[in-house]
Amino acid sequence: VESLHGAVWFVPLADLADAEHIPNALQESLQLPRSPHIAPMEQVLQALNRQPALLVLDNFEHLVEKGAGVVLSLLQQVPALNCLVTSRHSLDLSGEHEFPLRPLPTPQGDETPQQLIGFDSVNLFVDRAQMMNPDFQVTERNASMVAELCSRLEGIPLALELVAARAQVMSLRDILEGIGGRLDGCAKDKRLTTSRHPTLRAAIDWSFRLLPSDLQRFFLQLSVFRGGWTREAAAQVCDQPHALDYLAQLRRCSLLLV
Repeated sequence: VESLHGAVWFVPLADLADAEHIPNALQESLQLPRSPHIAPMEQVLQALNRQPALLVLDNFEHLVEKGAGVVLSLLQQVPALNCLVTSRHSLDLSGEHEFPLRPLPTPQGDETPQQLIGFDSVNLFVDRAQMMNPDFQVTERNASMVAELCSRLEGIPLALELVAARAQVMSLRDILEGIGGRLDGCAKDKRLTTSRHPTLRAAIDWSFRLLPSDLQRFFLQLSVFRGGWTREAAAQVCDQPHALDYLAQLRRCSLLLV
C-alpha cells in the first residue's frame, strides 16, 4: 500500500441496488466532480490511469452477476490497477485470487486472562464490549466466561459483535444463558452493523435470498446433516444428480466450508 503513495480508495457498495450504479459509487469515492460532458466511468478511468492504484470494493455479493463485468472492464482498461473485493460470492474472473476469511481462533477454556488476549476472537469481543462499556476488562473472575462465550460463538466475527453490544446492560453470565437464540441476537447500536446485518439470521437470509430457487431448495435439504457430509451423501439424501455442481456453487457463495 505504501508503494501506491495514497492511491487507495475504499468504495462501499452495500446500499447499491444495481450494478449500473457502480461507476457513480466509484466517482464519489474518488471525490471526482460531476461533469455534464463526461460519463462517470470515463472520469474514473482517467483518474485511475494516472498512477498505480488500489480499489477496495466492499460488499459486492449482490452485484456479482452484472458487476463482475464492470470490474473486468476496469482491470482491462487500467493496467496498473488492482481490486480488493469483499464478497460472499467469488467474481469468477481470470486472474482472481481468493482469500477465504475463516472464523477467528477461539480459546480452550483453561487460559489465563493474559493468554486469552492472544486470541483474535477475544480481542474482538473485548474491543466491541468496551465500545458499550468502557470499564469492561478480562479478569481472573470472568476469564472462563469470556472463553466459553467466544468458543460457543465459534469465533464468528459478526456473532461476537452482536453479543458484545449487550455488554452495556447484561452481565457475561446473563449473555451466556441467553446465547441459545444467537441467530436472532440483535445489535441495538447501528454503528456496529450494516442494515443487512442486524442479526446473524438476517445475514444468512441475505445470502440465501441471492441464490436461485433450485439452489435454495438444495441448501435447505442439506440442513438434515450435522457435523458435515460427503458429496455422495448429499447426492443421495437430496436426490440430486447435480449435487457436485450445487455444492461448488454454495462454496462460491460462502455458504459451505470444504
